[in-house]
Amino acid sequence: MHSISDYRVTSDWFYITIAAIIVDTIVIFLTKFSPKDPYFGITALDDWYTRFGILAVGADVFSLMIGIGFARYIYTLGGFKSSFVFFLLTVILFQLCHDIFFFLAVIAPITRGHNEMIDVFQDYAAENGGKILAADALLMTGGVVGSMILKGLPTHINVMTLIITLYSLCFILYTKI
Repeated sequence: MHSISDYRVTSDWFYITIAAIIVDTIVIFLTKFSPKDPYFGITALDDWYTRFGILAVGADVFSLMIGIGFARYIYTLGGFKSSFVFFLLTVILFQLCHDIFFFLAVIAPITRGHNEMIDVFQDYAAENGGKILAADALLMTGGVVGSMILKGLPTHINVMTLIITLYSLCFILYTKI
């Protein structure tokens, strides 16, 4: 797999963006087509996508990209040698810190009814608790691994993958469960 750990390689954003969109599309698909009693609560997640649609997708995709982006800075400026495992751990550690900070500084203190999106985050946190940290670590792993795989593929494959994913997203996003 090809490294995406160096923030100075700006062309990697092409692969990171596509991977983030693919990962979020998979999450939406799993939310819409999950078994009757899934291990991970999907009520708030489905509400998130139903109420906010493409804005929810954008928030998710940008969150993945921000996590990977900041981890790239930390990893590169830390002078670490190229290591898939260490870079992935850097990404996951950053995401865990972000999730905890976001919950404590934004989600928990904001009064219900003040922001509709935060209201859904509060429902999501109540429904899933600490499982969210593991789920987000999986999402970040998917984003990193997906980006690294995409980087090794020809541009035309990446573009077609993006087009097919976005096309599928248009339908999956508006599926009722």
